Amino acid sequence: MSGFQVYNNSNFTDGVNITTACQWNIAKTILTFVFAITFLVNLFAALVIFRIPIDKSRKLANVQICVRILNILDLCQAFLMCIMPFFVSSDCGWFGGVPSCSILGYIGSILLVISPYIVTVMSFDRLLSVWRPLYYRSHFNMSVTVKIVVCIVVFVLLQMALPFVGVGRYMLYEGRGVCLLDMYSGDAGSIVITSLYMGEGLVSIILVAVWSILTVVGVKRMSSQIPQSSQMNRQARKANIGQFNKMTLAIGVLYIVCYLPFVARKFIEMVQGKHYLTTGPAASITFGLIFLNPLANPIVYVAFIRSYRSKVRHYFAWLPCRAANCACGAYREDQKKKTRHQSTVSAISITSTSSGPVSPNSRTSSTSFEL
Repeated sequence: MSGFQVYNNSNFTDGVNITTACQWNIAKTILTFVFAITFLVNLFAALVIFRIPIDKSRKLANVQICVRILNILDLCQAFLMCIMPFFVSSDCGWFGGVPSCSILGYIGSILLVISPYIVTVMSFDRLLSVWRPLYYRSHFNMSVTVKIVVCIVVFVLLQMALPFVGVGRYMLYEGRGVCLLDMYSGDAGSIVITSLYMGEGLVSIILVAVWSILTVVGVKRMSSQIPQSSQMNRQARKANIGQFNKMTLAIGVLYIVCYLPFVARKFIEMVQGKHYLTTGPAASITFGLIFLNPLANPIVYVAFIRSYRSKVRHYFAWLPCRAANCACGAYREDQKKKTRHQSTVSAISITSTSSGPVSPNSRTSSTSFEL
């Protein structure tokens, strides 16, 4: 294809057959299937996440906003990776030529780069809420988080547009059937933008790791300082804020596990002067781990947040379950418990009304306990 650079010859690969590199094969089938599953899982997660209202009263709105943004990014990324292989022909042509590949590569690179920034913001949010709670409540509100995210998006949009002004370029990775940022050609522009991208990734990984450790230390310190008499407050904190702290920590660990091998491999290759597309198990695993992250994120959301689990049970309540510990059975058990609790509260209210007016102090105490 004239004027269109493809990684399909000895200058850029180590052992790829030029006659079969762009033909549909079992690897592309597996990748497309995985991306399709990732898209469906994130689509279902979006139905769950966006049905849960943002809880502004308990200072958890920042994390909920980040989870929603991360879910949208993962959903769009999975969809884009699903359709990209269908743009490639058997002779390594691309439907729409260079403009189409560049635009899709630009969008795909943006989605890949923004996600680590969102995880970094989530880690910093939890760190600040644990170590500087007063400052966090008074200054780090939802509007500040939205402004930070907007700045990140603008920065990434400008950074990923550098290939359009001659610094780097977007290329077709024929063995994987995707157009993404060129990180292997070895020219000056490619080396500059790859070094910038990998440097940002390494800094992000280090920050997430350090902030996650400090958050765990801060939570333990706060728990040890809570007096034994405030057991109710401790349980409320553990049930509400604690689950979001654990979820953020799990997302941070998952991000490090999925991104660090690729970043480390790229730095090693750059130091060794390997400015070409390497193949083999190490390259495939490190590349695949990045795209495994969007598939695992929704599982983390549901595993750690009770309200998300309840909504999932609600969606599966129609299934003919018999076991009480399955999803729909657990949901039905929860509904029965809520009904019994409401009946008990109604009975207490009737008894209190018949026995006399309720004192203001007792009413306040009851309300505080429910909250």
